[in-house]
Amino acid sequence: MTELPGFWYSDGLAKFEIIKPGTGGRKRWRTTAVVPSIAQARSAYFKFREECLSGERGERRRDRPVRFREYTDEFWPFGRMNERTKVEQTKGIHDAELHAP
Repeated sequence: MTELPGFWYSDGLAKFEIIKPGTGGRKRWRTTAVVPSIAQARSAYFKFREECLSGERGERRRDRPVRFREYTDEFWPFGRMNERTKVEQTKGIHDAELHAP
């Protein structure tokens, strides 16, 4: 337990939340990090906080809802798949989107 606002640490897992001052809580960033000690968690927290408040960390919010295809293109775990699996998975996802109501 610590007295830093937006900082939680327990058993190697650290969670950070930064709220931009003057926004009434409407602009915020959150992340989770696996770190071996609270000292490393604190330094990671301050680095994350500086990135958020300086503008280095961009906004993830969009003007419209994210379409499923856009979500899968951005976040699908293709890094761990071989090329054939990537093609098959992408085709199945995109076909499912075309037939959605």
